Amino acid sequence: MSQLGPARGILTAYADDIAAAVRELYVAIRILAQAFEVIGKCSSLKLHPGKVVIIPLWKFEEAVVRAAVAAAAPALAAAVIQDYGKLLGIFVGPGAAARQWSAVREELRGRSRFLASLGLAWSGTLPLFRSHVLPVASHVAQMCSIPDHMFLTEASCHAIVLKTPYRAVPVALLRSGRAFGLSYDLPDLRTLGLAATFRAAESSGVLAAVVAEHRRARASREVNISPFLRAWTQAGVVGHMSNTQTNLKLLFELPPLAGRGLQAVATRMLRKHFDLDSIDRTLLRRVTMMVGVPITIVAIRRMRAYLLSLLHLVPQVVVSSMVRSICNAWTTSGRFSGPRAPCPFGCGAPAGDKWAHFAICPFIRRMWEATCPSANVLFLELSLERALLLSPDLLPDAVVQVALWSDVVGHCANDARAAGTAPGRVAVEGEGMMAARLRFLAVQSDPARAVIQQIRVAEAVAAD
Repeated sequence: MSQLGPARGILTAYADDIAAAVRELYVAIRILAQAFEVIGKCSSLKLHPGKVVIIPLWKFEEAVVRAAVAAAAPALAAAVIQDYGKLLGIFVGPGAAARQWSAVREELRGRSRFLASLGLAWSGTLPLFRSHVLPVASHVAQMCSIPDHMFLTEASCHAIVLKTPYRAVPVALLRSGRAFGLSYDLPDLRTLGLAATFRAAESSGVLAAVVAEHRRARASREVNISPFLRAWTQAGVVGHMSNTQTNLKLLFELPPLAGRGLQAVATRMLRKHFDLDSIDRTLLRRVTMMVGVPITIVAIRRMRAYLLSLLHLVPQVVVSSMVRSICNAWTTSGRFSGPRAPCPFGCGAPAGDKWAHFAICPFIRRMWEATCPSANVLFLELSLERALLLSPDLLPDAVVQVALWSDVVGHCANDARAAGTAPGRVAVEGEGMMAARLRFLAVQSDPARAVIQQIRVAEAVAAD
């Protein structure tokens, strides 16, 4: 550093990673090469030329730059010359943006596939997704803005771990899961990135000085930043951290606490600005398309209230199944491109493998009546509106039974599809499949067991 001097550039190091930002590239390269030659004689540790990355901050031709580097420092003639480089896991340089998130995207998908292979319910999947999948992006997200394609990757990861069609469950709904009866609010990638950036900016001891120096340099006559670099200098690591810090300070009502837990505090403050109305409008569009008739926003909010009422009455898997239903997120052939399959329950309805048909399927109705002879009378004339908790006349007991019906029908359809069971066989064995699923749910929750025993009581009397 004494050889380079502050007038020629800045030298930083972390463990064995060294970075330098210099005023005159070829003069600095000659000085650094001589310094590393001395270090090599003292320590027997040589600089690996192939691991040296030179990033010229102008539009350059590699051959021209390489010839100049070889003339200034022959030992670095084999160095990599390009418009980006990786330092401590973060790509830097004008060409960094196109490569910043490639490895993160693949890691997110790989971990999501592993999590999906565990076969857990949503109540087990969502916390693990938060603790073992999303943090992969934190290191990069704290210093770099998140591009739009990463939000599409986030949605695909949700589809993988939740085993739903792509973008079936809105990210915003999972982000506010407790408002829909789920046991967990899943942080989204955007919120995670903002909170991580804010924590890094607030904890930095040099960011303010660097921003001030950028501002001074831009106003100086000695600096002429070309259009080629203007976007990079404004939206790079420094620009992103500074802009995020400023915007969030204006958004927060009170300044967050400093020190440990700063990111968690920032996340909680960001959560205060989440808007449930936007989620309701998204569900309104989806439910309207599924039902085929106009639905009011009041009905959607009432549906959300019904879901909240289920929180302590049924197992979490039942609430998750109900959320699948209102989002049309069951993996039926009707949710994918291509021809729809016939009804998997054996009624023979063409293109009947879709949730809109299950609510009115006569074979499902017959199986449910046989399995639960004391079920609520609404199942005698069940409609899609009632199955989606859109009707205003549903009593608390009816809401619980509809939720149980939704879980049983959805999982029986999934099991039949996964096992390749023919619809004719499902028509014969469907009652047993439903009874088995109800027995599984009965051991998950005492209130649910009481309701299941009540609606199946006639079968027990007949057996006696």
